[in-house]
Amino acid sequence: MGKAPASAWQRLEEPGSYTAAPPKVIHVAETVTRLRDTRQGPARLFPVRTIVVREVARRGKERWHALWVFGDDTTPAYELVQRYRQRQHHEQRYRILLHDAFVDTAPSGYNKQSRNPKQPGFLQNALPLYAWICGLATDALERLGRRLGNRFLHAHPRTLRRYFLCIPAELYLLGTDRLLVVLRVKRLRPLWEALIRHANGDPVRIPWLENRKLLLALDKKVARPKSVGVNDPATGGSGVWC
Repeated sequence: MGKAPASAWQRLEEPGSYTAAPPKVIHVAETVTRLRDTRQGPARLFPVRTIVVREVARRGKERWHALWVFGDDTTPAYELVQRYRQRQHHEQRYRILLHDAFVDTAPSGYNKQSRNPKQPGFLQNALPLYAWICGLATDALERLGRRLGNRFLHAHPRTLRRYFLCIPAELYLLGTDRLLVVLRVKRLRPLWEALIRHANGDPVRIPWLENRKLLLALDKKVARPKSVGVNDPATGGSGVWC
């Protein structure tokens, strides 16, 4: 790899790892690495575009990284660095599929009656189907996190479950056409209010519940008149926010 001159380095400042943290300083330079190819005939050298990143450490030694780029001679170096960093999200998705979606324990993935561990009898159709369904589920959670703002971008499924999926609620059948779900939300109420306004603006219908229209609301302690209906969610002194 050729040595890059001082003028080839580009100094960049990135946001710190936490709020009010000092910026992270990195230097990016491009050079060429000559790799030896012995696959076909005599050994020969061919140039490979190489991006070198030097991270300035607040203490201790600097960190160096090298990216070998094949088939792309036009994309700016720093853009490729940012793209390469996205690999962590792919690795995180694999971990989620393995430990949270239990892809490695497909219930119908192999013949459990087989007594030969060397021939477990994997079911080729069941395994891809199970993995594909788990992939769709985790992708739906990823898209949900993106819709919830930067705070929940790339959020772990357990985080989304804690804040949005496992919420205690009460169900009320209103007339013959509506289902009211009153959510007992303790955190992020302003965000929930915005989500509920969006959902109630174009309610979905539930096919397996007589095609009832789904309406959402937040529970709210408010004063209510004494003459409340039997099926009123406010019975007992608790009201709702719709």
